[in-house]
Amino acid sequence: MQRSISVANKLKAIRLNHGLTMSEFAKQIDVKVKSGTVANWETGKNLPNKKRLKIIADLAGITVTELLKGGE
Repeated sequence: MQRSISVANKLKAIRLNHGLTMSEFAKQIDVKVKSGTVANWETGKNLPNKKRLKIIADLAGITVTELLKGGE
């Protein structure tokens, strides 16, 4: 659970650093993603799938590994 909270915090930080609402962030990741899905990611209820993790990591200028494990 701790790892998902850490990843959740990173996802929220990436979104906020880009000045995006949850809805705007969702649209940048995948047209099928809804703002409620982003909210679930940011609270650690679930995590993005591999494809979406890659898109988010690219947006942040980091690797998926750094997104999932870096800074812990």
